[in-house]
Amino acid sequence: MITRERWLENLLCDARALADWQHQEQRWAAPDAKAWENPDEPISAIMDDHLFVEFIDEYSSTFSDQQRNAASALKNALGAHRGLFPHKLIAREVLVAPTWQQVRDAAASFVIAFEQRR
Repeated sequence: MITRERWLENLLCDARALADWQHQEQRWAAPDAKAWENPDEPISAIMDDHLFVEFIDEYSSTFSDQQRNAASALKNALGAHRGLFPHKLIAREVLVAPTWQQVRDAAASFVIAFEQRR
């Protein structure tokens, strides 16, 4: 079983990737982009590989108000984005989508909230 601390570290790494607009802008649409340099990867990592929703369900009672709000905002932003882009994501479409900016902002807030209170 994974510890809370390790689980959180994985999620923070994922959230940093979701918030990293500079890397996304430079690499996702680059002609030499690697297979993992695309919008599907960080979404899959946080939601599927590292079980973000399950982490919230398991530990939300231990969150501060700021953490609870940040986790909820990221969960909602990811859900809204996935609802608009339910299939394979095209980098150039995702990068200009207003919902993607909401994901970036929510991910940055999640990182701030959880790094401050560890």
